[in-house]
Amino acid sequence: MTGSLRQGMTGTLALSGEVNIHTGGALRDQARRLLASCPETLVRIDCSALGRSDSVCLSLLLCMQRDARALGKRLLICALPEELRRIAGLYGLLDLLPLDAGA
Repeated sequence: MTGSLRQGMTGTLALSGEVNIHTGGALRDQARRLLASCPETLVRIDCSALGRSDSVCLSLLLCMQRDARALGKRLLICALPEELRRIAGLYGLLDLLPLDAGA
């Protein structure tokens, strides 16, 4: 399974599949383009369809947050899988990721 990032509903980018060392670079490039083309100032990242992913996914989300800020936008990460929440907790990243309260 490969990872993908696509424009979803208005103001939403859907991150799905596997995000790892093999897919992260291409997703990073795609994220830059999609964030730049999104007219909304609040962009939701829907992670509900993520498959098995690792810390590369967290790195991608942090890069997306940095890119969004540079564009004057805010990110809200929704439905981050529990496995990634645990990894983020181990690395001390939970306070840095803009997680939806229900995530």
